[in-house]
Amino acid sequence: MPLEFLAVGHVTIDTINGRHRIGGSAVYAALTARHLGLTSGIVTSAGADFPFWNTLSGIETHSIAAKATTTFENDYAEGTRHQRVLALAAPICAHHLSGIQLTADAAVFYCPAVHEIEAPLIRLAPRGICGVAPQGFFRQWDDTGAVSIREWDEASSALSRADFVCMSEEDAFVPEELAEEFSGRALVITRAERGCRVYTGADTYDFPAAPADAIDPTGAGDVFASKVAAKAVASEGIAWLL
Repeated sequence: MPLEFLAVGHVTIDTINGRHRIGGSAVYAALTARHLGLTSGIVTSAGADFPFWNTLSGIETHSIAAKATTTFENDYAEGTRHQRVLALAAPICAHHLSGIQLTADAAVFYCPAVHEIEAPLIRLAPRGICGVAPQGFFRQWDDTGAVSIREWDEASSALSRADFVCMSEEDAFVPEELAEEFSGRALVITRAERGCRVYTGADTYDFPAAPADAIDPTGAGDVFASKVAAKAVASEGIAWLL
């Protein structure tokens, strides 16, 4: 069955206080789309050490074989996350996406964890949309694996063909500058409990967050962005984003 939603990016193993759990923006995106009733798929890369395939039951999975799965060590202290990269899977290239069957109005959501996506960030369905969660492109890590934010000089050109971009205010040094240069339909900057700011053309809109008790912030932005993409599919493609 052709897919209505395709997430592209690494599944990850996240270690928190010695415990392993599934992670990766592509995972949260694909699961959200499935729960919203869309036929959902994921293009990823993982090694034989990845133990969570059952979590992706009901999602069409295309995995590139790798020696290891991308693995993060996460440490949360006083609301701040400190990360280390412990292992990396294989890159995802354009030819890995070419044979996947999509509906004409499908959403393709690029969500790298460690700038693993080498394919152009473009719409793959004629009436569909292209979304990007660029957090992974803004990451860098040192010889110990410690993760920090980097300057991504190619950001404006790389994102220029996307219909929408969704990122946290903590993903880049000055995300507002990228938003002001963005040529697509909408760029959303999430701001945790303060809601989000949406840049669309010359207009800017602020939306409050719905009241909630925060349990775990991991994947919150990915779920939010995936719901935007799913809404666009349900509303006949990119017209909803105009």
